[in-house]
Amino acid sequence: MKKSILIAIVAITLFVTGQAQVAKPVLKDSWLTGCLADRGTFILQSADYCVWGCAPVYDDEGKVHVFFSRWPLDGSWLTNSEIAHAVADKPEGPYKVIGTVLKGRGAGYWDAYTVHNPSVYRVGKKYVLLYMSCGESDPERLKTIAPEAGENVGMAIADSPYGPWKRFDKPMVDVTLSPKAWDSYSVVNPGLLVHPNGEFWIYYRSWDRNNDNRRKTGVAMARNLEGPYIKYDKNPVIDFPEKGGQTEDPYFFYYNNKFHCLIRDMGNYDHLSGLYLESDDGLHWGEYQRSHYQGSHYFPVSDKCRYERVQVLFKNGEPEYLFNAIVHTDGTTSGAVLKINLPANLKKKPEENLTKPLKVYKDTVDFSKAPVRKSDKLPLSDQRNSGKWKLLTANSDEFTGTQLDTVKWYPNNPGWKGRPPTYFHGSNVKVENGNLVMRINQHGSDPLPADFTHTSGFIVSKKKFLYGYFEARIKAMNAPWVTGFWMSNEGKEWWTEIDICENCPGVPENRHDLNSNIHVFRSPKDQGDVKEHFSRNAKYYIPFELQNDYHVWGLEWDKDFISFYIDGVLFRKAENTHWHQPLKININNESNKWFGALPDDNRLNEVFKTDYFRVWEK
Repeated sequence: MKKSILIAIVAITLFVTGQAQVAKPVLKDSWLTGCLADRGTFILQSADYCVWGCAPVYDDEGKVHVFFSRWPLDGSWLTNSEIAHAVADKPEGPYKVIGTVLKGRGAGYWDAYTVHNPSVYRVGKKYVLLYMSCGESDPERLKTIAPEAGENVGMAIADSPYGPWKRFDKPMVDVTLSPKAWDSYSVVNPGLLVHPNGEFWIYYRSWDRNNDNRRKTGVAMARNLEGPYIKYDKNPVIDFPEKGGQTEDPYFFYYNNKFHCLIRDMGNYDHLSGLYLESDDGLHWGEYQRSHYQGSHYFPVSDKCRYERVQVLFKNGEPEYLFNAIVHTDGTTSGAVLKINLPANLKKKPEENLTKPLKVYKDTVDFSKAPVRKSDKLPLSDQRNSGKWKLLTANSDEFTGTQLDTVKWYPNNPGWKGRPPTYFHGSNVKVENGNLVMRINQHGSDPLPADFTHTSGFIVSKKKFLYGYFEARIKAMNAPWVTGFWMSNEGKEWWTEIDICENCPGVPENRHDLNSNIHVFRSPKDQGDVKEHFSRNAKYYIPFELQNDYHVWGLEWDKDFISFYIDGVLFRKAENTHWHQPLKININNESNKWFGALPDDNRLNEVFKTDYFRVWEK
């Protein structure tokens, strides 16, 4: 083992020094470099195995779980690697090795023989392991093929870090089947990032042996955790040949409104320390900085020992420790843990600690067969009137004229003043140019109650409705206030709610979100006898940004089903088990911490417009 490690170090050194000689500027330290402790701790040292690539995660009880690659001392990662699991009360250990979690499944599987380089994540209540493997099950043949050839990216999911782990029949990210593709040789060293827009991104490294023989990083994207993952059409996203070196083993995370990448240096500056990159969108990355120094800076090893495969342990949303693989002076390997000491100015900004709903999209809305309106007298989704709908003109409103029709509407919410920091105030409601227009902070010098700092608009129908078809054409506000078109009745014994439109595209990460929520807060015995609030919620992905145009929101409600529409397209049909109470119509905008929607004083001029509200009955 010692001899093989030394040979590998020599080979890498020759590879790096054999690159074209490019003048390299001094590498600047990143914000992370200065946060790292002076000394670290070795973990998972073994007399029987080579240990590599330690991926950490906390469980709900505060224990630290590490998933790591290991293979016998007389074996090879290419032929014998498996993923093992260890647990400790604190990041520095000591660790108890629980056993093997994943290994090659044998002939007939895409991950037949070796399973290597894990990374682990919490996604909602699930634990997610990414790994690399290949379908070659013959160990003798594996010894003869080039390193990494045919390796792909896999995923395993569990409800507990102790398993059981669900694997998939196909890789999550596969090589591209094209002889000239940059990633047709291998797809390895995966990292998962839950994007602020709710998508799931898997970054991966490939070795472009078909073109320029460089190691490069790309990304594949999905709207659901289990895929399908589609490769970004402008891959690779990290490769800077003009700097003279290469990179590998990337680790990505989103923190303080930025995308961050920690990646191994393979000759840009040296091949023993780590690099740091930052991005605003996760696709276009800035200049190299240093993430960490070589291993001998923090650990009692020689200056030539490799220190790589960086992973980050997060606690309460903050980066707390670096976990790396390290080669010792005697050639053995283990994990290495290094504390991250974040100063107050680098910790999460307070507004990021909002309670936001977990973004798991139920489906993508397909607009390829969206209907074209032929008659304003019929719901957009039923222009042939197969439902035998009759427009209730006395209860509908085209918002013509110059004032709100107070025969139909309360100009403010008579029963709810708002929730801090936004107070509902009638001054924010106007009828202009054929639209209901809602603004922010039009209350002038009127004093506001304690804890309220801003005002917004709210109208409520004076009539309650039981069943029917309800439709509004809305242009959502492009500012961090929630756009609402919903129905409710807050009775003492009976309180239910149907949210037709509850979206906040003024917050960039929400612009493709379509929320669909139905609530029961309480109900009488003959209506289910509900004592505690429950809801049935679903989130859908839309392939455009909501705030850029008007959209038609529709609800078809009868005794059996509640059906939701946008632009005439049905996207959700829920069984009606409890929603049999006459409900009011609400149109409003407000602050709402669950959507990250806190007032922004730089965006007070934005408006929320409703072109019309219409209601039909059968």
